[in-house]
Amino acid sequence: MRFSTMFFERGSFDRGFHVYVSRVKSEAKGVLFYVGRTGDHSSPNAGSVFARFSAHLNPKSKGNALTRNLAKQGLTPGLCDFDVFAFGPIHQEQASFELHRPKRDEVEAIEFEVACALKGMGCNVIGSHQCSTPLPEHLRPLVAKFLDAVRDHFNLARAA
Repeated sequence: MRFSTMFFERGSFDRGFHVYVSRVKSEAKGVLFYVGRTGDHSSPNAGSVFARFSAHLNPKSKGNALTRNLAKQGLTPGLCDFDVFAFGPIHQEQASFELHRPKRDEVEAIEFEVACALKGMGCNVIGSHQCSTPLPEHLRPLVAKFLDAVRDHFNLARAA
């Protein structure tokens, strides 16, 4: 028998555009990181981090990218511990796909920058991160603030 805990802050249920980092620990692979975002590619939906992460761990969900990436590592969610740290909503959910798309592209650029920064810190980041739009300059301070918070949350070393 094992004990486990779950803790969800109220912001975990807010709809909108978020970026999150999940630290995944397993006995077989050690520590892995997964970077993701909310904000669909095929609809104007931008759900909560809670809903997005629930889909990640649901083997029947089409949105289970984290589970699929764990499988590539020879892991299942049941063999792992998860710590999810999120930032947002960066933008609110939009009323139409035309309004949604540019917000999604900005958040995708943030996701990409965060994944690249974690890799640059020597973290083992799983999943593929692509970006069709460069990060707008006005968002660089926001990314830096989030990365500082990620370093603090996960106790990652700072660059010299």
